[in-house]
Amino acid sequence: MLNLVAGSLDYIDERSHACGPARSAIDTGRSDHLAFLRAPFLKARELLLKRKAAG
Repeated sequence: MLNLVAGSLDYIDERSHACGPARSAIDTGRSDHLAFLRAPFLKARELLLKRKAAG
């Protein structure tokens, strides 16, 4: 599962810069669109690591 999250973050990092913020299909109302896209995956990684540490 951690590999899936890592791959998703890599994909966001690679593809989001290809289009640039001016060509975003949606307006999130936030100045940092990349952070908006990455946030749920970062949260998922955090939860997965906590779960893994708990055994």
